[in-house]
Amino acid sequence: MSARVLYMSSLPDEQLWELVRQDDIEAFNTLYRKHWKQLYNAAYKRLQDKEACEELVQDLFVYLYGSRHQLEINQSLIGYLHSAVRNKVLNCLRQKATEQKHVHQAASTKEEAYHHVELSVEYNELAHALQFHVEQMPDRNREVYLLNREQHLSVSEVAQHLQRPVSTVEKQLKKAISYLRLHLQDYFALVLFFQTIG
Repeated sequence: MSARVLYMSSLPDEQLWELVRQDDIEAFNTLYRKHWKQLYNAAYKRLQDKEACEELVQDLFVYLYGSRHQLEINQSLIGYLHSAVRNKVLNCLRQKATEQKHVHQAASTKEEAYHHVELSVEYNELAHALQFHVEQMPDRNREVYLLNREQHLSVSEVAQHLQRPVSTVEKQLKKAISYLRLHLQDYFALVLFFQTIG
């Protein structure tokens, strides 16, 4: 270690800073060696990220040297450095929180889109199954069911339209619904879901 390096190491921070302002690179290196570990440890307590903390401290010293002619420090140099590290840590934490929020929103949107597609597929399966089993019904039951459920006629209106007794229409509609419940029981939960949002 040279005599000048030893001499620099013995100087107080404020004197070293004045030399830095006069473009003394050795004075700057002395400040860096003297304080970087302490500043790194302070940042690491909050961030728990080795690479981020190293980059944060390096950026601070790069800024310090680049602004040496304009920067006015109205407190102790170490106090200024710790305040600067604290601000950088807070900015880093805010940025991470924002990134995590965006990741969460993207994941949520993707999950919702997947769920929507899944429901669409299941709904199409239900619609095809319903159509198939309606077509398999006895003609009279199917006729009553379609008039009541698709054309939205009341039981009495169906009876009048088909010229059948109301009691007969009621029995045929009940049989049609029971038939569908039996054959669509695998879709029961989905039927309930679409009834609640329909």
